[in-house]
Amino acid sequence: MERAGIDCWHDGNIMGIAMFAFTSMYAIIRYNVNLNGKEPHSNIIMYLLDKGTCWTALWMMVVSPFAGNLLALGSIFQKWSDINLFQKIVTLFCSLIMIIPTVLFLPVWILWVIARIMYFMVRWPVGVMYLGQFAAHEPHNTNAYWIKATLVDMVNLKGETGCVGFVYALVHSFLGCIICDVAYKGYWFDPESGRLMWRFELSMMTGCISTALLWVVAMRSVMGKASWIRLKPLYSYASPIGIWFGVIHVMAFGAKGWNKLFNTKYHNGQMSITFVSSMYPACVLLVHHVMSTFGTKKPCATDHLWKHSVVNVAKVQYDKIISRLSNRNPEFMDGTIRANELSMRDASMSEAKMNFYEDHLW
Repeated sequence: MERAGIDCWHDGNIMGIAMFAFTSMYAIIRYNVNLNGKEPHSNIIMYLLDKGTCWTALWMMVVSPFAGNLLALGSIFQKWSDINLFQKIVTLFCSLIMIIPTVLFLPVWILWVIARIMYFMVRWPVGVMYLGQFAAHEPHNTNAYWIKATLVDMVNLKGETGCVGFVYALVHSFLGCIICDVAYKGYWFDPESGRLMWRFELSMMTGCISTALLWVVAMRSVMGKASWIRLKPLYSYASPIGIWFGVIHVMAFGAKGWNKLFNTKYHNGQMSITFVSSMYPACVLLVHHVMSTFGTKKPCATDHLWKHSVVNVAKVQYDKIISRLSNRNPEFMDGTIRANELSMRDASMSEAKMNFYEDHLW
């Protein structure tokens, strides 16, 4: 089971790598001089990859609520006849909004599934990661639930994806200090005073606040589990506020050009990075807040909670080992006999240690 916990961190890192590959490629295609932009090849290493770094950091923070929203909406539609008219209206409204982040996230979703299959296929048959997980009183079902399993894994990776995302955010913070210069961003500065214009000062300020808040959340996530009363101020308030500041940080310097999103005269009609990168977290958080405010997720409270796929695989393997051992030696499952054996072993080890000290130290 400890190995499964480590594999969850690997899975979160795979998500980050897949996302960074997509966002960086998008940035290079949009801005490189040989493609849809004017930036020379020499600026790919830092200037263009920094855009992918910032984008990855922002999206990684909302991977878990994105999947949670989709799972909640799917569960609500299964209970459609049991909810009232108002909740149906809220559900339809949220479903329409979730179309935008789902379409935007789809390339990353596909890349992540491919990458994690390549990583885990050397350990076990990949298909076992996507089998249905149901409560003990429900009939066993071995059908593959690929979409639901991946969404459940995203939800369970909330700590891992958040910490990996913060690493990208921290890297972007350092690179941003270097790039915030007339040589890179001449249009950010007032020609007369030479200082940043107001919307770019707003962008820098909100970016710093976002990094500080998310740093606190990431550090607490690294520390491990705790009671919800201790974690609620961070995960319920500091985290979404920090993400919203990150969204404002991106929108502040890019929203002005959104009127040219599909104009082929600008980057051959390729959509602005500030628009694509900010719409995903903005829509996800909006739906999350709306559903929380109106109690739309309450019908999902009785749903059976699935584990992360690698944790479920580890548990199944553990149960098989215990079952095989118990069939060969029933006394193995006797807690009293097992406890007595362990106590005798510990006592023998303690006595051996005392004899060693007496023979070698005195």
